[in-house]
Amino acid sequence: MKHFCLLLSFLFLPFFARAQEAIALNPVDTSPGDTLKKITLLFAGDLMQHQAQINAARLPNGGFDYSECFKYVKEEISKADIVIGNLEVTLAGPPYTGYPSFGSPDEYLFA
Repeated sequence: MKHFCLLLSFLFLPFFARAQEAIALNPVDTSPGDTLKKITLLFAGDLMQHQAQINAARLPNGGFDYSECFKYVKEEISKADIVIGNLEVTLAGPPYTGYPSFGSPDEYLFA
């Protein structure tokens, strides 16, 4: 078995050496240039609501306003180019409930 592994090593060694030579002959310019762009990503998980949050966002006219709920994180979220959040609620219309159904008003998406 030892001799077999040694034989395989000698057979495949030239292929690996040639691959390294090809890479060296075609260098890639990795210096930053004018075309280099930067984007910032922000990921948030488990955006959910309990009944107390739904009640706190309820307006006298029957609508909902969640701006107060997100006021402490709004600035940080606004800094990112792309924000992805894991929405852990359903948007199926009334009745709006917390645990265990987590049925939320559509206005929650626009907060």
